[in-house]
Amino acid sequence: KINYPYILFVGKRKFNKNFNELIRTYSKWRKNKEIFLLVVGQKWDSYEMEMLNNLNINNKVVLIEDADDEKLMFLYNQALLLVYPSLCEGFGIPILESMSCACPIVASKIPTTIEIASEIPFYFTPGNLEEFENALNLGLESSLREEKINLGNQWVKKYTWDNSALQHYNLYKQLI
Repeated sequence: KINYPYILFVGKRKFNKNFNELIRTYSKWRKNKEIFLLVVGQKWDSYEMEMLNNLNINNKVVLIEDADDEKLMFLYNQALLLVYPSLCEGFGIPILESMSCACPIVASKIPTTIEIASEIPFYFTPGNLEEFENALNLGLESSLREEKINLGNQWVKKYTWDNSALQHYNLYKQLI
């Protein structure tokens, strides 16, 4: 059991995932005193450890390595928000996982995220730390929070294996 409120980041922390921007924004966010940042992914590298120490948030950012599906579902269900700050993506599985667990989303406004999630996330423009911070606050306090959770729960239902198989079948049929 996790006994503290947290926002959640899931995935690799490569450049395109924009994790550094998340850390910088989180370090300045006024709510970081009461809300932790929980990170699911691989072990910290030396640069990340140094950055967390330099920003004085190493005691507020918690790493969970190798979370299985059951643990991930628990983490999404308990999180205040999923934070998805990517600069570019192929496809955003954490966004769908989050919606299916009724976890609100704060995400960078990039084409992939818009295509996958429409207007369900609380968006911010990558590179705009003030806008990012405002999106975090909106995700926690907005009167739209519950509405976006409910919309996400409905929206994610279109992403099933059956729908995917049918779309592929129709595409192959067209090509033949």
